[in-house]
Amino acid sequence: MHAARPLAPSVHLSLLGDRNDPRVRDAVGQVNQARLRVLTSTYRELGLPPDRAASRARVAYAAILGLSQLAQTDPAAPRSDVLADEAVAVFLSP
Repeated sequence: MHAARPLAPSVHLSLLGDRNDPRVRDAVGQVNQARLRVLTSTYRELGLPPDRAASRARVAYAAILGLSQLAQTDPAAPRSDVLADEAVAVFLSP
C-alpha cells in the first residue's frame, strides 16, 4: 500500500500561527475534527474498536501534520512521498 499522493505544503500549518484569532481557531478546529472523523472511520473499517480507532486517528493525524512540517522546513528530510509511504507502513500495517 502506498500513500495516495505526496504531502503538499499545508495552509493548515500556516494558519496555526494565527490560532489566537477566533476565526482561525474555529476554522482549524473544524478541519481538525473533519480529518479526525475520516481517520477514525477508516480505522473502524479496519476493525479497530471505537476508542482505539479514535486514539490511533489522533496519533496518525499528529504524524501527518509533523511530516508536513518536516517536508516544508527541513531541506535534509527525505522526499515527501518517501515520508508518506513510511507513514502508511507505520499506521496501516496489519
